[in-house]
Amino acid sequence: MNKIKNADPLIIKKRIIDLLNPLITTYLKKESIQLLLQKDKIVFGDDKLDITEDILNIFNSKHKKINFE
Repeated sequence: MNKIKNADPLIIKKRIIDLLNPLITTYLKKESIQLLLQKDKIVFGDDKLDITEDILNIFNSKHKKINFE
């Protein structure tokens, strides 16, 4: 845990994004989703369209530990 506390936040963010991008791309192709929007930019939307939980579950199942070095 100390390694994470001492790591540069930008490096941590970049590492997580690098791990998320291929998972999201694969998910979008598999589900035939052609457009992905940031949740905080949407004024109104059906909660059934939110894929956040799906992506987090996939991420967590594939990445039990993340190396930030």
